Amino acid sequence: MAKIPFKVSARTARLIGRENIASSKGAIIELVKNGYDADSKVCLIYFQIKYQEIPKKLSIIEFNKLKNKYLLNKIVQKYYINNSTFYSFKNTVDERIKRIIKREFYKENNLYIIDSGEGMTQNIIETHWMTIGTDNKANDIFTKTGRVKAGAKGIGRFALDKLGDKCEMITKFDIEKYANEDDNVAYTWKVDWKNFEGEFKTIDTVEADLDGIKS
Repeated sequence: MAKIPFKVSARTARLIGRENIASSKGAIIELVKNGYDADSKVCLIYFQIKYQEIPKKLSIIEFNKLKNKYLLNKIVQKYYINNSTFYSFKNTVDERIKRIIKREFYKENNLYIIDSGEGMTQNIIETHWMTIGTDNKANDIFTKTGRVKAGAKGIGRFALDKLGDKCEMITKFDIEKYANEDDNVAYTWKVDWKNFEGEFKTIDTVEADLDGIKS
């Protein structure tokens, strides 16, 4: 009798976060909990909203910056008219195209969540942060300063998917609490949630990028 393992589709793993986190507000709260559980004394939430709607006018400088971005380059070239001192959005664009254009401009917006927690080493990133449903908070309910940990389901990082397609995390670990595993003092972790989509793709085929920072 053969024993065969279960497999989880990458899309299902992505849906776990979406189904357990109802809204973007809830997603932000989940990420703030991570800072709380890391004994952070402060958490800053900064919204960098460049575009709330399709801009009706673009300065020449802004137009040239957007030309360096692949999809926005096509949009500004096709749907903006040069008026010598600025570029104006065409009035003849139908609503379906406007929705597509709006989504592309929205991608220029950023959300920063910054805390002063103890940070993560490469080992913690690999064994806890990259493990879905990890139970380390359920088994170890207190932080190093005695706080009762707020996160328990082990899916907090999937809250990021609720807030945008791409995420970058910079984490600097506390060298007094964690032994230095290598000559790095911090790490940059990047993920593109679109990589979780695809027919027959399983979770073990999806990877994040991890780079060390030495100073």
